[in-house]
Amino acid sequence: MTAAEYAGQYDKRRDHEYSRFHGYAYDGIWAIALAIQSVAQKLKAKGRHLKEFQYRDPFWGQLFRDAFNETSFTGVTEKRKEKSKDSEKLLRRLMRSRDGTEVKIAEYDPVFDELDFSKGVPIIWSTGGGPPADRTHRK
Repeated sequence: MTAAEYAGQYDKRRDHEYSRFHGYAYDGIWAIALAIQSVAQKLKAKGRHLKEFQYRDPFWGQLFRDAFNETSFTGVTEKRKEKSKDSEKLLRRLMRSRDGTEVKIAEYDPVFDELDFSKGVPIIWSTGGGPPADRTHRK
């Protein structure tokens, strides 16, 4: 789907809601799907399966990290290229919309694999106290 086709589909389905981040969410889901597909293929070649996934096992973390770094596709927001050695030197900003304005809440440094929340504004959780509990939503 081209960026223009996606924009048309988004406008048809969004009703009165609009998010300026919708394209990034769409591309993010594609990046995740392609990484999972890559991991599944690598595992199959080794006689293993995604069903063996262990959340805290470093093997899986590295496998998915490599798959994301190797992912390349043309999304609706931009071309997502495979990570290069130079891109590892770049800090990534974690942004969030607050009152319609984009604010930095943290920086991620891939060289040191650190997420630094001291370099952004404090997170204000909509639940009042802290982050919501993780859970799966089913319809």
